[in-house]
Amino acid sequence: MEIIWLRVLVNLLGALMGSTAIIIMKLLPLWKEEIMAIEIIIIPTIFIIGNFIIEELIKREYDNIIIEISEDIHDLEQKYLREKMRNKK
Repeated sequence: MEIIWLRVLVNLLGALMGSTAIIIMKLLPLWKEEIMAIEIIIIPTIFIIGNFIIEELIKREYDNIIIEISEDIHDLEQKYLREKMRNKK
């Protein structure tokens, strides 16, 4: 659930930045080019950093799931070997 909220936050932040830049460009038409240049740098940076953080969270979650599955497989193998030994006796 944390990943979904982080995606929403990144998208809202990017949209808010774009909307703010448009408003500032309307208020300060002489600075339009400079504001656009800053916006072109900041908005992709927000999305790149946000997606990097999201990818790391997904990787961490995936690694935890793999560890749990590996532990379950190990437990099942141990139970199987115990049952196999018990049935041989």
